[in-house]
Amino acid sequence: MNDQLLDDFRRMSESLLAMQQDLLRQWQRILLSSRSNAGEDSEWEKALQKRWRELAVETLNKHRELIDSTYKFSNEFFERALRIADAGSPDEYRQMVDDLWSQAFVNLRERSESQLRDFYKIAAMTFEFSRKAAAA
Repeated sequence: MNDQLLDDFRRMSESLLAMQQDLLRQWQRILLSSRSNAGEDSEWEKALQKRWRELAVETLNKHRELIDSTYKFSNEFFERALRIADAGSPDEYRQMVDDLWSQAFVNLRERSESQLRDFYKIAAMTFEFSRKAAAA
């Protein structure tokens, strides 16, 4: 059961990261096509490029923070899982396992929500820049 939960969490994280990367690739394609269509750099294009760089750095920093916190949680999870063997009674064992799994699911939910918020933010900015590129 532990392996299945961790494997599902890993697959979900990988798929959300892949969606974010695809979105950034599409956004970059939009920026490059709008740049090739216009002869010289306009103020709008310069502002767009600057915002794109800022968003890319911000996204990478959030991804690093997510990886760091995931590793930290994994270490704590395994430490607590190893302490389960020290349970004195079946009730204490059940309680420790219950607490461990509830913590794992809360952590999974928080990470999923965080990645989804980042995905929405990138999607909203992509649509905004697409509209501006179409209008320019």
